[in-house]
Amino acid sequence: MRISVLTALALLLGAPAVAADSPTYSPYAGEESREIKALAPDFIKGLKAGAGLGFAKFAELNGYPGPAHLLELETKIPLNTEQTRAIIAIRDEMRSASIALGDQLLNAEAALEAAFRDRAIDQAKLSDLTLQADALRAQLRAAHLGAHIQATALLMPQQIHRYQVLRGYAGNNADGHKGGGHAH
Repeated sequence: MRISVLTALALLLGAPAVAADSPTYSPYAGEESREIKALAPDFIKGLKAGAGLGFAKFAELNGYPGPAHLLELETKIPLNTEQTRAIIAIRDEMRSASIALGDQLLNAEAALEAAFRDRAIDQAKLSDLTLQADALRAQLRAAHLGAHIQATALLMPQQIHRYQVLRGYAGNNADGHKGGGHAH
């Protein structure tokens, strides 16, 4: 018993004093000054540029190459002139649609932000505003995923495999599996 009491006393004496009103910092600290508090500046910048922002990750990681990355790798895949022209058109259409939808999404998120900031929110308004923002986010995601589907339809299987190797999703094996193990 004596060791336990001594250990407890040593811990208490060695522990720093903690004020009862010390703040517990949130990982959100510092974000309260953002114009749209829930959106990171890089995300906003990406929306304005029509960037992918991970919206097409399902496609990308399941063997549906994206038009922007295909064009970056066109000489290594390689793409023929007709494929390149078609993929440029797909990329440009996707980017244009994404910028327009991104602007609409930013406006919807700003309206939701304003409703909370101005304390002008109730359950009905919350439902309307979140459904509006999420519908735009879904359209944006579909635009990116659709561009991957369109681009993939223009490619030969060996070009898709080459893309996957170049992007680091597949090894150089003929069967498309990464080396050093077996696939399930």
